[in-house]
Amino acid sequence: MRVSIRSVVAASTLTGAALLMTAPVASAAAEDVTMAAPTVIDGKLQAKVTNNTGGLLRCYVSGAPAGSTREPRDIEEFAFGGNKIVSTGTSPIFLRTYDELLEIPDGTYDVYWHCSTVGDNPNPGEWGTAESDTYSVEPFRNVVVKGAIGYTPPPADSCSGSLCGVSLFG
Repeated sequence: MRVSIRSVVAASTLTGAALLMTAPVASAAAEDVTMAAPTVIDGKLQAKVTNNTGGLLRCYVSGAPAGSTREPRDIEEFAFGGNKIVSTGTSPIFLRTYDELLEIPDGTYDVYWHCSTVGDNPNPGEWGTAESDTYSVEPFRNVVVKGAIGYTPPPADSCSGSLCGVSLFG
């Protein structure tokens, strides 16, 4: 088989052009998503997540009595929680009890969280307190909650404002 220099140059030029035309590979980093420990603001318990991934995240936050020996797996084991689809920037996640009580019991809690990318997020990954998360951190320990009223979403037929359409529990 005879190969000419012209065909080798043409092939290498096309290969180089194809490599230059491929989209750059985005890379997620640990600091792309951060969570602040829940605090009581205006009587409502909320955590704040900061999303610097450039796309959407689904985030979950849950609290269990302090000193739990493991991260709760069943919803009944959590004292409070909430979830939200989060766009870029810093957003609150309002928390409530799972049994729909209005008041979150005063106490000391360990707080677990997880955020994962949604859809075509350019920086896919998982952040949170689970060992299986791409970027795993320790849970917040001994968070004191006092005087918190759980978030109650508005009735479906009276939706208005920035919380319209937000679901706390998927």
